[in-house]
Amino acid sequence: MLTNLGIVYRDSGRLDEAGACYDRALALQRQHGHDDVAAITLANLLNFILIKDRITIPGLRGGRTLGKGVVGCVCSRMSL
Repeated sequence: MLTNLGIVYRDSGRLDEAGACYDRALALQRQHGHDDVAAITLANLLNFILIKDRITIPGLRGGRTLGKGVVGCVCSRMSL
């Protein structure tokens, strides 16, 4: 539910609220052992970060490179 709300906020341009929803959703999903759902939230989180930072993955939408900051941000949430 929080992930979906994050998508609505993201698409409405309310990026601070979107990020908060994704972070809270991810924490709850991990707390309850829902790794499969957490993977979906991480995918949405990456999309959110790409929109927020206006960068793209090489080969997509202009071919600019994915910044190390974005990768670090997503990886820190993954707790690898």
